[in-house]
Amino acid sequence: MEYEIAKKAAESRTPDLAAPPTSTTQGSINWNEYNFPPFLRLVHFRLDELQGPVKRFVLNAYASFMIVVSVLLINSKLPLRLISVP
Repeated sequence: MEYEIAKKAAESRTPDLAAPPTSTTQGSINWNEYNFPPFLRLVHFRLDELQGPVKRFVLNAYASFMIVVSVLLINSKLPLRLISVP
């Protein structure tokens, strides 16, 4: 009996994942536009669509990602003779 009550409570709290978002802040966001990372296009990501306190965190994470990618690309182009092994 206890499990039936818990099951009914869980079913009433579980959102319908197939339903589209109902929030008005979603506006004209096209969630089917997979555009990030470049050339792989795995997730939807647009900086101009961010709002609220998450925006600063995402901008910092994006800047960190771009710095890491840039450093890796620069290091991959360096000739091996520049690296001296004692």
